[in-house]
Order: sequence, then structure tokens, then C-alpha cells
Amino acid sequence: MEFSNNRKILIAGGSGFVGKALQKTLAQSGFEVVVLPRSVYQGNDNSLKNLMENVYAVINLAGAPINSRWTKKSRKEILDSRITATTQLRNAVMLCKNPPQYFISASAVGIYDTTGVHDESSDAFSNDFPAEICKSWEAPVEKIKSKTHASIVRLGLVLGKDGGTIKKLLPLFKSGLGGKLGSGKQPFPYIHIQDVCKAVIHILSQSNPSEIYNFTSPQSITNKDFTRALAKALHRPSVFFIPSFILKFLFGKRASMILNGQQVIPRNLLNEGFQFGFADINHQEFFEFR
Repeated sequence: MEFSNNRKILIAGGSGFVGKALQKTLAQSGFEVVVLPRSVYQGNDNSLKNLMENVYAVINLAGAPINSRWTKKSRKEILDSRITATTQLRNAVMLCKNPPQYFISASAVGIYDTTGVHDESSDAFSNDFPAEICKSWEAPVEKIKSKTHASIVRLGLVLGKDGGTIKKLLPLFKSGLGGKLGSGKQPFPYIHIQDVCKAVIHILSQSNPSEIYNFTSPQSITNKDFTRALAKALHRPSVFFIPSFILKFLFGKRASMILNGQQVIPRNLLNEGFQFGFADINHQEFFEFR
């Protein structure tokens, strides 16, 4: 492989919570960040290939949001958006004479089943729709490993005050009506947004990065642990709960993502010496509401 020393990074799907945080962190770390418009990675392979020549890295976060009710139409859009974007990016990399040095592609811990403990060597995958999304998202990446350092990052629930799960729950918890969801005993594989950004920088510094990374905190907690910690940070009680049947009524099949969870270990990050900045959800600065 021939690589350049160009510090340019292309991000596909950079408009979301993770993408915006990554843009800021990468720029602060001295990278030139370019967010690809959707029309570019859904268009011609050659035009995309020209953008990729000699860049340092491509980060793929592209995909339609999954937080809508799962109708037949929305399920198709969720799958097709990920398959199309990742396949187009892969095809462009394969055409490059001087390919990106790194290709980092998002996935999620929802690929794993809800029994046992999973590190990156686990192949105990679920057969539900979230797992189908992940498998479809990951499949195109396999073919570019001969051209670049390709890593799949399986994200847990990304927490931070400016977006994601916490932003959606804040109004309820601030009003004192927060509490566990369902039984509260389900695993809650999480990672702080700052650790997501830090872990991406870590991958970009590795001469031979792992092919798969679990992006989760090494701390294993339950949904009940999370809701208690959030309520405590807001100085509010955490005595209410939403029963499973109500969640199923409100969200349909998507409720499975709330009521089930995976116990996941970030083995490869830990083995490579990565230091989490927010490994303890009860740390006084974790939620940063000041």
C-alpha cells in the first residue's frame, strides 16, 4: 500500500451527534476535516474516488436515523441508506491509486445477541432487525482490507449532554418523572461521546489497527444504574418507571432496543492501551450539566 502524509479526513454522515463531535475533535487534533454531502457518496464512483485520492482517512457514519417507528418503508430506508453509502465508499477506495490510509466504518453493538458477554471475537449474533442493520452495514467493508487499514467500530449507546439518548430523556428527568425502562435489569452498553472521539483518534494513530472495535465503556451497568446516575446528576428522584407493555405500544418492534441490551467488553481498545476518560458513569463530571 502507498499512503500519503496528507492530514485530510473525509466524513460521510457528519451531520449527526457523533459526526459533529468528531469534526470538532479532529480539527482540534490538527486534521483537515471535509464532510461529504449525501449526493457525493450516492453518485458516481469515479467522482468520489477523486475526492479520496491521497487523503489520510475516511470515516463512514452514513445511514438514515433508526429512531422512527419501524414500518416496512422505514426499515427499507434504514437498510438501503447504509448499504448504498458503504458500498459506494468501498467502490471508490478500490479505485484509488493512492487510497486513504484508514477507513473507519460505524456499526453497533446491536449485532450481538442478548446472552453472554461479547468482545470483538464473539460471533454470537442476533437475528433481529438491529442485528440485520449491522450485518448489512459491515459486509461491504471486508473487501477493502487489501487497500487500506479498515476498522469497524461497533458503537454502544453514545452519551453526552448535546445529543443522543440523554438529550431525549432530559425533559422527563428534569421534571422528576424519570426512572427505569421496563425491568431496568437489561444491560446498558454505553460510551461517552468524548471517548468515542478519543477512540477514533487512537485508531488513526495505530500502525496496524484492529479490524473490529467495540466502542463501549469497560464498566458494565444496567438500565436501572444509568437512570439512577442521570437522576442523581440532575438532583432529581428516580422512582418512576415505564412498563414494558407501554414501551411496546409506543414504539412497536423498536421497543426491543430499549428493553433488551448486550453485555459488551471493549477488549481491543483495552489491549492496545486505550485510556477511557469516562469509564465510570457515576463520576461527577460524566453528565456535565453545569
